[in-house]
Amino acid sequence: MKIWRLAIIVLVLAAGSAVADPFYPVTVDFSSVTTTTDITLGGSPAGNNCITNGTTIAPNCITVSGVTFQYDPVGTDTASVDNTGIFAIGDLTMPGGAAVGALNLYFDAPAVGLTFTYDVEGSLCSGTDCLDAVFGPGGDSISYSDSSGTVSYGSRLDPTSPATPFNLVTLYFAADAATFDLGNIAYDSTVPEPASLLLFGTVLLGLGGAKLLRRRS
Repeated sequence: MKIWRLAIIVLVLAAGSAVADPFYPVTVDFSSVTTTTDITLGGSPAGNNCITNGTTIAPNCITVSGVTFQYDPVGTDTASVDNTGIFAIGDLTMPGGAAVGALNLYFDAPAVGLTFTYDVEGSLCSGTDCLDAVFGPGGDSISYSDSSGTVSYGSRLDPTSPATPFNLVTLYFAADAATFDLGNIAYDSTVPEPASLLLFGTVLLGLGGAKLLRRRS
């Protein structure tokens, strides 16, 4: 077999693997967060603004691996991000020290799947709503009755994956929770990461080179 033919076969297989899966898995890497960051809306002192999808998110917030996190409190409850994930401290002046605000996840690019682990502490929510997750715009609203566990919504390989991508997820935790934490976040993006774009570009360049080899042969 001529070299140019072999090159084309290899590159076509690489191109197929690059485009066969229209979704791109992303793991939120909290290890990049070197300083504990307050993500409480209206917190003091005010941090930096975040920009996602061309929209400015008022402080406080933080963007990690293509997701902007912000906590909208009800009382003096607060939430922060460190190198392990997200944690919230409740308003101790409220019954049970409740952390009853909303944790918003804004995605830089539309997503079609999301997984994360959570733990709601100091709550009597067993058998009722420990966590409500709302996928927007116009997506599903799902309730979870366990005080801790793993949420898995949609998947690249799941035919029941939501037909309409989401770019915002709002999480409401049990009203009598003293604290909650969130971690191990991963999602399936509809937009490739730079590494995937580089692979596809390399394939295109390689096809061009294979064509040149064919001419010379």
